[in-house]
Amino acid sequence: MCKKGVASTLKIVIEHLEDGLWTWVYLEYENISKFLGRDKIIFTNIKNERWMRILSSLGEVWSDSILDYPDLDKLIILDPVAEERLEPSHVRSDDLLVIGGILGDYPPRKRTYKFLTAKLLDKGVRTYNLGDKIFPIDSAALVAYTIACGKRLDEIEIVEGLEIPLSRESTLILPFAYPVVEGEPFIHPRLLELLKKEEPLNTGSSIWLEEYLNNKLDNDLNV
Repeated sequence: MCKKGVASTLKIVIEHLEDGLWTWVYLEYENISKFLGRDKIIFTNIKNERWMRILSSLGEVWSDSILDYPDLDKLIILDPVAEERLEPSHVRSDDLLVIGGILGDYPPRKRTYKFLTAKLLDKGVRTYNLGDKIFPIDSAALVAYTIACGKRLDEIEIVEGLEIPLSRESTLILPFAYPVVEGEPFIHPRLLELLKKEEPLNTGSSIWLEEYLNNKLDNDLNV
């Protein structure tokens, strides 16, 4: 249960920072929206009218960037390179928890800092990390929300290196971290199906996820 006052008012902001609304991105957005509820999610920096229509079923949609938000004292940016870890005491009931809508890289390329944190630090915006693990968008949002609700990071069950069997001969290992929900890693079932259909993947590249997903055009979305 969330600490008093937080559950009804706290919002997760996902600042869309990809060039397209890739299938993988959409599924991560859908996953967190279904879990927390549409009323908890705000998508920002959505410039494409079709994307706005698609995402409106998952949350509130703003064409403006969160960089232009007038009440910067209400923003908390979740950035892996931030110096301090997010704690429940850091979050007020009217805060906006800001997640960069960026597909994960391994190793990470510090894009949340480049596109968000660096542009707002001199304006006094608060920024915290979620430990030293690399989370997908939906997992980062769930972990941040859970902390805001009163749990510390070390009280949240998390698994790393999710293994996905592709065949009898090969297994794909996703180099990311996922909170555990009802005994299972927090990942969209349709994403698992998508990955199993796309063998082989160029997992030898340090940015293989981006290379793969840039080939998945947004009009592939069956929504």
